[in-house]
Amino acid sequence: MPRRYASQKKGLQPGDEDRFSRRVYLHLYFNPMRRVEQDSLFDKNLFGLKNLIETDSTEEELSESAIGKVHRYLLVRHHGRRCTVAFNERAIAAKKKYHGYFALVSNYEKDAPECLRKYRARETMEFFFES
Repeated sequence: MPRRYASQKKGLQPGDEDRFSRRVYLHLYFNPMRRVEQDSLFDKNLFGLKNLIETDSTEEELSESAIGKVHRYLLVRHHGRRCTVAFNERAIAAKKKYHGYFALVSNYEKDAPECLRKYRARETMEFFFES
């Protein structure tokens, strides 16, 4: 990987190649309850957007992210004054297949259950500091 800055310690100039020898562990987890929550929230959001469009809302009234979701997950057809909205099932299924998964990256903890335990303990401490 080319260096962005010079290093007097290693004797390298900007643009010189520098190799790193760090070990990184990727832990992937699946939570079925999280999948159900994410699916229902996603569906609720899409049904809300569908209702907004069917009630003659203009695109100026929607946020940029909402407009992106409409173009990606909804099929909008205008018939004169009437507007019909259908769901893009392929795009929705492609999005939902990742619901419920999350990843943790660690350069120290190799054991997946131990890494998750430490991550959850960290969340608890941050909650107490926030309070």
